[in-house]
Parts: sequence; C-alpha cells; structure tokens
Amino acid sequence: MIRLMENLRSPFYRVGPPSAWEGRAHHMMRLIRQDLATPLAPDEFDGPVGSE
Repeated sequence: MIRLMENLRSPFYRVGPPSAWEGRAHHMMRLIRQDLATPLAPDEFDGPVGSE
C-alpha cells in the first residue's frame, strides 16, 4: 500500500536543498509581504504621471 501512495505525496514535500526557482520564489514572496506591510504615503500617487 505504501508503494501506491507515493504518487499522492504533496508537491510541497521536498527532499534536499531548495532548487534555484524555489529560492527565488521565496525571496520574491518575502519582498511582496514586506511591501504590503508598508503603508503607502498619503501623497504616494499624487502629481503628474507620465509627463516626461
């Protein structure tokens, strides 16, 4: 029965160190969470846009 269950293992189950894309994904998620945790300044989007 154990043999049949191997294919049902979670895709998040890892053996060994994270791959390069897993490392990049973790880094990006950390940056996104930090960005979302930082409130925008009241004038963040004020002023001319695309005037250059």
